[in-house]
Amino acid sequence: METTKLYLLTGESWTWFLLKFKECIGEVPNLAIITDRHPAIILACNTIFPNAFHGYCCRHLMMNCKMKSDKLQAIYWKTCKAYTPEEFQRRVSDLRGFRPEAYKKLEEAGFETWSRAMCPADRYNYMTSNSAESINNLTRHVRKAPITQLMEWYRALLQKWYCARRDKYKDSDANTLSDWATHKVMDQMQKSAHWNVLEIEYGRLYQVDDRRRVHQVDLTSRTCTCHKWQLSGIPCGHVIAVSRKIGCTVYSHLALGWFRKTTLYSTYQDLVYPMGEPSSWVRPDGLQVVKPPNMNFRTAGRPKNTDSIKSQGEEPIQYEAAYTNNYVRSQEYEATYTNNYVSTQEYEAAYNNKDGGSQGYQSTYNNMNGSSQGYEAAYTNFNSMFEQANINFGGQSQHPLPTMPLTFSQFNLGQSSQQTYSTWDSSWDPVNLADP
Repeated sequence: METTKLYLLTGESWTWFLLKFKECIGEVPNLAIITDRHPAIILACNTIFPNAFHGYCCRHLMMNCKMKSDKLQAIYWKTCKAYTPEEFQRRVSDLRGFRPEAYKKLEEAGFETWSRAMCPADRYNYMTSNSAESINNLTRHVRKAPITQLMEWYRALLQKWYCARRDKYKDSDANTLSDWATHKVMDQMQKSAHWNVLEIEYGRLYQVDDRRRVHQVDLTSRTCTCHKWQLSGIPCGHVIAVSRKIGCTVYSHLALGWFRKTTLYSTYQDLVYPMGEPSSWVRPDGLQVVKPPNMNFRTAGRPKNTDSIKSQGEEPIQYEAAYTNNYVRSQEYEATYTNNYVSTQEYEAAYNNKDGGSQGYQSTYNNMNGSSQGYEAAYTNFNSMFEQANINFGGQSQHPLPTMPLTFSQFNLGQSSQQTYSTWDSSWDPVNLADP
């Protein structure tokens, strides 16, 4: 652990890495390196790339200054992204009045290392090291793998990226901007749709009023007083308004060359060759055994003291007894749950029996209701028979019907209905039943 710390603090690892990196890219003019403020990285950059611009990541710097409130972060980012020195001085004054201690730390770091307006070189619109952080997040699952497996994973990843981007830009036109640059240009076109343009010198110098400030655009020197065209490489709204004034609707020639799709295609022209199967690799004898690095570093903060001296009257916690008690209680809870479940099953069975009895009562009620309907129908038929007979016991029948003298002897109650009917005399005589 101590050896690793010393190795990092002296910058030997970063120096070796940047040395190998320089062997790959060589001497690059106008090179810019954006990192955090680690002392080893600063030492290695000054040693290997003394002529390159070394800037700091604005996000890491914000975290080091402990800017947590949303208002303070908004002021800070406006200060970082200011394009003109006048705008930067105005923003940094607001930051100093809101948080003096944060301003002091930013001043010690150097305004030129994190501000876009005060930067002496070109940062190429890179204000943070988020691209490197994205790679770190991408490799979080293979970071602790052996070095050979980790390098093979990186090789396969680059091979996949290079093939995909070559296929994407292989049929691109020479004057076509990238998707990102095209989106930026379209946004500036919408913003500058109603700006006023005055021609000072035809084809060279123009004045543009964006309804907040007045700026000058020089097409010959490719400059604008807002500094966005020079620092970003993409035409600002003032330049687009001037191009619209002179009748030019193609803006790709106003952007720098590295925003074209053909440049992106040439970036991925190098080939990443496959390694083949591991079984086919040639393994020379006498290789040094490299052990994996220790990745389990101690976390920040004060470690917990587990062997503190007990105070008077403080008893040590019996973890085994506590575990046993909890286990017994869990068994009791499980038994109680089982009893409740059995009771629930019995209640459900009793409910089903009662429900079946109620169904039987319902069917009995339906049978009785059907019987009462039959009795009602019989009564209706019997009543209609008397009405059809039209018998008038108080006088002569309106329609004389064949009647016969009836005596109680003719109704033998002990005989059946058929037998009684057979004893009736078949000779009918119209007799008024009212006569004696």
